[in-house]
Amino acid sequence: MVKSKNNEWVTIKSLHFLDYNPNHMEDAEFKLLCESIKGFTDSFKGWNIKKGYRLPIKIIVNDFNNTIIDGNHRAKALIELGQDAIHKDDITHLWLENKQKEEAFVLAIRNISGEFDDLKLRDVLVDIDKELQELAGFMADDVEMIKRIALSELDGSDFDAGDEWLGMPEYESENLSGITISLHFNNREDVESFSKLIGQSITEKTKYLWYPAQERENKMNKRYVSES
Repeated sequence: MVKSKNNEWVTIKSLHFLDYNPNHMEDAEFKLLCESIKGFTDSFKGWNIKKGYRLPIKIIVNDFNNTIIDGNHRAKALIELGQDAIHKDDITHLWLENKQKEEAFVLAIRNISGEFDDLKLRDVLVDIDKELQELAGFMADDVEMIKRIALSELDGSDFDAGDEWLGMPEYESENLSGITISLHFNNREDVESFSKLIGQSITEKTKYLWYPAQERENKMNKRYVSES
């Protein structure tokens, strides 16, 4: 859906993506985001989806440098869906001249947020059908895990982990923090040679890497829940 010549739309190519975006999204999560945008666009009152996709959660642009400081993945999802622009009403505009203040805002909007109340989350999830659960980003395994977590909280109102641990054997885990060193290169060619040597991609946006390469760990399925 090409919107470049329509005044209602802001072309994505006219904006800059955040080159230090601390928010990482796995491919599966990005696919869910695309489906969510498709699924919720028709919720805009009086809007015809044939006119283009809309963003229920607005992106935020720093007009000082025309950079998307929140919503980079949403903008990329629109591109993935074949759309080259964002509706002007789906953008919040800020003016942040100070680079450090911009960086602080980027961190704040990702770090300062509430947490799910497991019991209320469970109640909401069981109230909506499977299709809408998936549209909200919750697969069947996620829903089952949340139900079990909520159940353990209900059953464990008087549970004292300290009392339960008395008499248990001591356990010392190995140090998994690894060893950190700094590397300096004379030029880009040296970086590319090192990249080939270790078999990992190193771009201008790379801030750190592990050797050997490590996959991101899913910690959601490692929370303790009651088996009852």
